[in-house]
Amino acid sequence: MNHWLQLWFFLILVLTTGQRAQSAMAGPEPIMLPPGTEMMPLQQGLLYLEDTSRRMTIDEVINAMQVGRLRELAPGTNNLGITHHAYWFVGRLDNPRSEAQDLIFELNYALLDQVNFYVLDADRQVLETMVAGDRVKLTDRSIKVKNPSFPLRIPAESSRFFLLRIETLGTLTLTPRLWQPAAFITQVNQEQYVYGLYYGMALMMIIYNLFMLYSLRERVFLVYVVYISIYSIFQMSLNGLAYEFLWSESPIWSNYAIPVTACLSLLAGLEFAEVYLNLKTRVRSLYRVGLTLKILVLLLLGMSLLWDYADLLKYVSMLGAVCFLFWLISGFHGMNQHYRPAAFFSLAWTVFCLGHVLLSLRNLGWLPSNFLTLYGAQIGSCLEMVALSIGIADRMNQERRERMQAKEEALRIETRAHQDQLRLNASFERFVPHDFIELLGKRDILEVELGQSVEKDLTTLFCDIRSYTTLSEKLGSQKGFAFLISYYQFVAPVIRSHHGVIDKYIGDAIMGVFERGADDAIHAGLALLARVGEFNAAHLWTEQPIEIGIGINTGWSMLGIIGESSRLEGTVIGDAVNLAARLEKATVEFGAPLIITGSTFMAIKRPERLHIRYIGQTVVKGKVERIALYEVFDHNPEQVRALKLAHQGLFERSVKAYQEERWNDALDGFEEHLSYLPHDPIALKYIQRCHEGLLSVSFVA
Repeated sequence: MNHWLQLWFFLILVLTTGQRAQSAMAGPEPIMLPPGTEMMPLQQGLLYLEDTSRRMTIDEVINAMQVGRLRELAPGTNNLGITHHAYWFVGRLDNPRSEAQDLIFELNYALLDQVNFYVLDADRQVLETMVAGDRVKLTDRSIKVKNPSFPLRIPAESSRFFLLRIETLGTLTLTPRLWQPAAFITQVNQEQYVYGLYYGMALMMIIYNLFMLYSLRERVFLVYVVYISIYSIFQMSLNGLAYEFLWSESPIWSNYAIPVTACLSLLAGLEFAEVYLNLKTRVRSLYRVGLTLKILVLLLLGMSLLWDYADLLKYVSMLGAVCFLFWLISGFHGMNQHYRPAAFFSLAWTVFCLGHVLLSLRNLGWLPSNFLTLYGAQIGSCLEMVALSIGIADRMNQERRERMQAKEEALRIETRAHQDQLRLNASFERFVPHDFIELLGKRDILEVELGQSVEKDLTTLFCDIRSYTTLSEKLGSQKGFAFLISYYQFVAPVIRSHHGVIDKYIGDAIMGVFERGADDAIHAGLALLARVGEFNAAHLWTEQPIEIGIGINTGWSMLGIIGESSRLEGTVIGDAVNLAARLEKATVEFGAPLIITGSTFMAIKRPERLHIRYIGQTVVKGKVERIALYEVFDHNPEQVRALKLAHQGLFERSVKAYQEERWNDALDGFEEHLSYLPHDPIALKYIQRCHEGLLSVSFVA
């Protein structure tokens, strides 16, 4: 049984060997370009030989073909992957026509390092040798286009063999095509037109975003311009245009331009994703992933000139796939967070991916070759650029809207804070008037500090309710408190309306200061007397109307902030203030409701507008010098004012006689004065003192 099995396998081996030998002796099957055909793919009918040593000569390959060592290329095989070996491909072209055929042989893949093309006759004698590939300068090629292309002439009714040797460090993609010359030129022009549109759009995007960068000074435009520029150069390197137009005299750089520009494109794309999606602020985890990828890209870029080219392409491809996945995840994560710019970002990378998928499926033969599948990568890239540009513009609008909303919100907050501050200042002004703060030379109460002071020439007014102690006993505490509030609301605005500042309320007394001059203080005093009359008519708090006494003095006073760190108070202090306070008490003794000192009298700027008479001198407590006193009587009825003016000389002579202790002359003068003004309280007071012949503690004879 075993003997028969061995014999069977031996017969099969012999038959198989005989078939292969016969096939090898016959050579490749003849290929003919059918009449009217502009282009024909040449994968079928080719034999190939793998040259592991990369040292085989053309004669050795011809001998290998004759002994049947070449193998038939499997149908649909167009990608042999990344390899360090050289490959030989053999084909036969027949021309049964009666005229010669001029054709063009093209390898539709620009990224082949070196391609040697040999033309043999029917006897396998080398007729012509040509070379192309990106190690060969463009000027040294037979046809000066990006793809390795060779002219091929087949005489009438004859055959030609062609041998193709390909050596490359990158992917060995085999896409041979046979062209009619006119169709080839049309195809090249069409490709140039499509690439012109693509790179023209890229240039438009660059110019547009440079203009936006100049206008808005936003970093995202700069990063996007860098990304488009580098990616465009990468695409030019990938499809051979960079070698054709940029560095046709640098074959060595042509190889490394692809991984270098790919790394730079990844780096710019990662930076753009970070800036555009604001990952550093919004999603820290994705920001750290992007930072890690950028470090890896930089390391790969640094090693690009040291590593083996084939290994470098593998690493760049793997890292590119990871970066692409990172961009998609970042975009969809932003969409999940309802971040509007992420929608454009995700759309851009999705159409970019679809374009490359269409191109890959066409290369695999799963989709027909048409404009969409042939230029899917460029179409996807164009749509990506447009989507990202629209996304950036929308992002700017979104950020502008957010900034406007933030400004409006900040303005609302600032307005509320300002209103709160105004209300707070208004509340503070109830305790420390703003006019008082201005007298200190400050803008607002926040600038006021303990110990700040300034010396100014001020007129001080004291206004007191006469017999308030008795009045408060009658009213009681609660009603008396309500009485004071009602009283102050009625009379206090008078001081402010005459450019005065209320320094403080002292029980039933008001202290006001006037910076502009004595006239304001005196007119304020007269207005207070009139206002109290209105108060008495409008408020029946007691059976008897209230009366007030007003004392006014002018002099240098110290205005400032006193107290301690936890309790501050604005006040005015000085001898001039003390004198005004004591002068208010003198109004009771003289029976005159409004008395001013000599310093105030001398400070009056327009005395013709007032009715004033001299009423004597006094010595206040704690002082030695005499203080001249004057009565302002504009508040008196018109008849009384006229009589006081008519007999002012008699009255003042009588006062002088009294001061000189000429009692009889003074007494006669005051009695005569009373005959005209029987109810003048000051004259009555002097007559009493004259009869007594004595001076009170407050008067000097």
